[in-house]
Amino acid sequence: MKTLVLDFETSGLNPYHSDVIEIGAKVIESGAIFSSLIRPKSEMPISDKISQITGITNRELRRYCRDRGWTRGCWYDGFAEFYYWLLDHTGDEVTIVSHNGTTFDFIILKQIMKSLREGGCDTSLWEHKDMYYIDTLLLARRLLVNQEYFKQTTLCKRFGIRVLVAHRALADVESLEMLYQKLLSLMKGTRHPLDIIDYINLKD
Repeated sequence: MKTLVLDFETSGLNPYHSDVIEIGAKVIESGAIFSSLIRPKSEMPISDKISQITGITNRELRRYCRDRGWTRGCWYDGFAEFYYWLLDHTGDEVTIVSHNGTTFDFIILKQIMKSLREGGCDTSLWEHKDMYYIDTLLLARRLLVNQEYFKQTTLCKRFGIRVLVAHRALADVESLEMLYQKLLSLMKGTRHPLDIIDYINLKD
């Protein structure tokens, strides 16, 4: 079983229509990391507001996005490189951990796979894995009954986790890994992903 901590930075708040502009991921067991800027699929520039929040500029996206010379564009190259990294660093079973993943990151991951399939990439090797999705926002809501706010930065502050850079994908992944471990330490019993999911959903 591998545990993948995942974060995306995007051009907006709609996971179905916003462009992915940065991917950050880490496999806890091996320490393997993936970090890449992604040129917007829509080719639309990101707004000043998004640049202010993330620190990512349109110039950086033009200059540093993945470009392997494939014909489908830089966004496809970035997605494909991420996909092959996933295949290389996760096994047949993988637990995917994100904060607010249920309504955002998990959807974006599926949208990335859809875009790759539409571009001619066979993603069946990923789809045939046994995957468990754990949203640390929902886990925190179950565990921290007196907590009022559940933003990742707020929870990190509660647990004394230092956040060096907020709203950059890999930095958010690094702090989320520590937050996830803190949350798990509050749970009793086994930590199999199915048990964690059942706990989130209040099932016996």
